[in-house]
Amino acid sequence: MATLRSLNILDTPAEDRFDRITRLAQRLFDVPIALVSLVDENRQWFKSCQGLDLAQTPRSSSFCAHAILGDDILVIPDATLDPRFADNPLVTAEPYIRFYAGCPLVASDGSKVGTLCIIDRLPRTLRADQYIVLRDLAAWAANEINTVELHHALQSFRESEARAAAIMDNVADGIFTFDQNGIVESFNPAAERMSGYSAEEIIGQHVQLLLRVSDHHRLQRYLVDHERAVQEPGQDHGRELLARRKDGSAFLCDLTLSQMDLGDRQRFIAVVRDMTERKRMEDALRESEASIRMLYEVISAQDRDFEEKLQALLTMGRQRFSLDIGLLSHIEGERYEVIQAQSPQNSIVGGNVFELGITYCREALRSNGPISFEHASASQWSSHPCYAAFHLEAYLGTPVIVAGQTYGTLAFMSPEPHERTFSSADREFLRLMAQWIGGEIEREEKTHQLRTYTDEIARTNEDLAAARDQALEASRLKSEFLATMSHEIRTPMNAIIGMTELLLDTPLDEEQHEFAGMVRDSANSLLTIINDILDFSKIEAGKLVLEKAEFTLTTVVEGSTELLAARAQEKQLPLMTFVAPEIPRVLLGDPGRLRQVLVNLISNAVKFTEQGEVVVRATLESREGEHVELRFEVCDTGIGLSETAQRRLFAPFTQADGSTTRKYGGTGLGLAISKRLVELMGGQIGVESEPGKGATFWFTARFEISPKAPAIPADVAANLEGLRVLVVDDSKPHRDILSAYLRSWRMEENSVSGAEEALDVLRAAAADGQPFDVAILDLMMPEMDGFALARAIRRDRSIAGVELILLTAFDERGQGEQALAAGFSAYLVKPVKRSHLFDALAAAAAKNARSAAGAVARKEHSPADAKARPERRQAIEAGRLILLAEDNPANQKLALAQLERLGYVADPVPNGRAAVEAIVDDDGKYGLVLMDVQMPEMDGFAATKAIRTHEISTGKHVPIVAMTANAMQGDREACIAAGMDDYISKPVNRDKLAAVLERWLQVTK
Repeated sequence: MATLRSLNILDTPAEDRFDRITRLAQRLFDVPIALVSLVDENRQWFKSCQGLDLAQTPRSSSFCAHAILGDDILVIPDATLDPRFADNPLVTAEPYIRFYAGCPLVASDGSKVGTLCIIDRLPRTLRADQYIVLRDLAAWAANEINTVELHHALQSFRESEARAAAIMDNVADGIFTFDQNGIVESFNPAAERMSGYSAEEIIGQHVQLLLRVSDHHRLQRYLVDHERAVQEPGQDHGRELLARRKDGSAFLCDLTLSQMDLGDRQRFIAVVRDMTERKRMEDALRESEASIRMLYEVISAQDRDFEEKLQALLTMGRQRFSLDIGLLSHIEGERYEVIQAQSPQNSIVGGNVFELGITYCREALRSNGPISFEHASASQWSSHPCYAAFHLEAYLGTPVIVAGQTYGTLAFMSPEPHERTFSSADREFLRLMAQWIGGEIEREEKTHQLRTYTDEIARTNEDLAAARDQALEASRLKSEFLATMSHEIRTPMNAIIGMTELLLDTPLDEEQHEFAGMVRDSANSLLTIINDILDFSKIEAGKLVLEKAEFTLTTVVEGSTELLAARAQEKQLPLMTFVAPEIPRVLLGDPGRLRQVLVNLISNAVKFTEQGEVVVRATLESREGEHVELRFEVCDTGIGLSETAQRRLFAPFTQADGSTTRKYGGTGLGLAISKRLVELMGGQIGVESEPGKGATFWFTARFEISPKAPAIPADVAANLEGLRVLVVDDSKPHRDILSAYLRSWRMEENSVSGAEEALDVLRAAAADGQPFDVAILDLMMPEMDGFALARAIRRDRSIAGVELILLTAFDERGQGEQALAAGFSAYLVKPVKRSHLFDALAAAAAKNARSAAGAVARKEHSPADAKARPERRQAIEAGRLILLAEDNPANQKLALAQLERLGYVADPVPNGRAAVEAIVDDDGKYGLVLMDVQMPEMDGFAATKAIRTHEISTGKHVPIVAMTANAMQGDREACIAAGMDDYISKPVNRDKLAAVLERWLQVTK
């Protein structure tokens, strides 16, 4: 800092000698900003500034403050990627610095006082030759600063001539003094090197000895002008002159004079700088600028095609490089084909083909950049096959790249040696020409491809338009057909139903009345089926209207997974559901359509998942007044989807895999219909997935809140509040779901992922005097399964009192009884219903309060069995007593008759509620239940679910076979998902009935 302050250069006016340097740097490096920057304690101040409307910036944001800490050039290729500068205000705002290169300016005492720097708003790097140029320009700027220092020293010459002499001896510029008569009085070493004279030879001689005769009068005029212009001692004035060396050669120099008055004597201090190299650089820059302007004029000409522009470029290159031959080649393998050429007497023309190995271009391709030589026969190139074949002495060539691939070469050559050395500017200009040619060839190729694509698209659009018209016509005909079919079927059906009603009002005997009633009921059932089938046409026609009915969201979500539970069990896939407790329990909307969307998504998840799990979640997205927006998610661990498949997933008749060899079938309509239904419910649908990482299908829907919200009975909820429950499951999603339910019931919960951890937690809680009341154990866990963990718990007296609930994804026959025998209080099957979970916890919590006598009494045979008729007792003992749930009297009579002929005894009940009551009161006497699906009071699905819920506490399992008139595709799956074991459709064939009964009763037996 002391050196910088001693220079007295800060906050001084701009000077052309510094501006010349920054302008030259700006042009040489083709950058928008070039600076001579001086850095003090608090700021960087610009002595010269090109392209930036600032005088200074804080040191804290200064790039130059970093540059002066090093010994060489600091280069920042991209400031946004450099953690030191990414947040710099000069990067994030004007001037938006991306590239920076700064070289320290070294004062004469070795102190670094600032930088010469170049700045660009685009990322870039420096080539090796550019490093050299930047260092030279920085040295030039440093010399200018040192000259300032020298001038200050000379002003103090009267106080210390020794100090002045030392400075003169060490600066790079030539410095000498002469008196008012022009007689040289001192001559520093730099001046000796520059002129070739020694100090002894020049001191005492007239200053004109150092100038060419033609510039003697210019020096005299300079001295006169200087005397007139000087207003105060020390003022500097510079001028370019032609100096003469001792050997007579001339060189351009920059002469700066400073005048000092020593009493009555005048003395001039002359600072001389050799301008030869700078002039050479400026000339090269002007030449490059002219060439670039010509190149731009050629390539931007609108009245020329590519062929004409290429010929113009070859002409320009031959002139610029002073070479006879110019050509563009295309290279494939070892084939070298001339595309365009210019040569004396057309010795080389387009279409000529050579072997690549006998051309210099092979070496240009190998170097992957421009190569050049001026005199082949006087260098190692004399042994090259090209020289032997064509005797080409000079060569300048570079690869041409098209779309990232090597197309060929652009080369200029001559049979005569080149007079001057090819410069880096020559090679860079050649590279620019090749880049334009490569880009133009690529554009031509792309244009040709685009024309081809445009023609193909036009043809395709015509085909699509024709196909669209055909599809619209087919859709219209289909709609007309569906409307006609609806009318034609409904008309006779209405007549049948109406006339049957009239017939029932006439006098009929008992048998006739029964037959007519059966006709009426069957006709109504058939009409319901027809209405369901025709409903699909409403979706396509956009005429589907959603219902508005009260429903319990938990029932819909859990019921949807139950429909697919059997299919998931076949693939050993755990299914889990979660309905956020904060969602209002009763909503207004269309539960059937909501269930339709959920079943479709869950079905797809099961279909496309081979291992892992499927989780269904319903959460509250938002609540506004009496409306809620819910978010539903179906997450699987299946095959996943690519981005391409996701984009077309919800289009009608489209599948993720549309190939003929696809593994998974389907019409491709399910998701399209789901999308329409979701939109009708005021929501959106989407998917998040990666191939091989599963998928999460989600959708939102809006519903009204119903004022009806049944709650858990207060006495039961109060008894379970604070219940301490431990969840043990290796699946984190399943643990999270169960824990969320437990917290919503204000229970104290904890969860762990394995048996060893569970034992540690149970023992720690018991030791702290806060033992767990209940532990929910997953059956399938690594290292130790649920049964093994239960045995370990029962063997440990400190934790043996905890009640256990078994949780399994696969309901295998006899597993419930095995669980109860192993000490479990209840047995739950995934997907776990929230109500079943609550009931199981309540049963476990109350188990210790039950008396052993009560438990035994519940298992004893009822008195009615003792009085049963002999054939009934024999049927019970043989396991052939059947419970028949059928509301239709005719069908009930038919089934009883068929069962009797097959040797079975059956107890009939008229509805599902009576069937549940019979099973609850049963002590195991029924070997099987034949369950109709459509019944009053409680249908077969609800009855089956109630029976399965009851079996959680008993551990028993009675086979339930659906016997229903629903024979559409998917009905069997729906029955199995509801908890039934098998399915037989009406009308019941006696042989099929016999086979089903034999299969299940044999298994039971």
